Amino acid sequence: MVFENVRQVIFGTKLFVLFPAIPMAFVAQRYSYGRPWIFALSLIRLTPLAERLSFLTEQIAYFTGPTGKLLIAFMMIHLANNSMHGTIYFGL
Repeated sequence: MVFENVRQVIFGTKLFVLFPAIPMAFVAQRYSYGRPWIFALSLIRLTPLAERLSFLTEQIAYFTGPTGKLLIAFMMIHLANNSMHGTIYFGL
């Protein structure tokens, strides 16, 4: 049961072919491949992760009902807020 759920989360999207870009972006940064390569690999690695985050939040909302939807909305507000703070912080 648990293995099937994990398999659904990882392989349940056609974007799973982009998952190898996750460690590749870290390697590119570690070995200084150049900023365009690091940017491109980081952008590619965020695509499947964002899609899976969306899938998981929809699943939580489906199984928890109205209370879960409220909790997810609350979490998204904090996620957006922290994302903006991180962007400002690292942009300085």
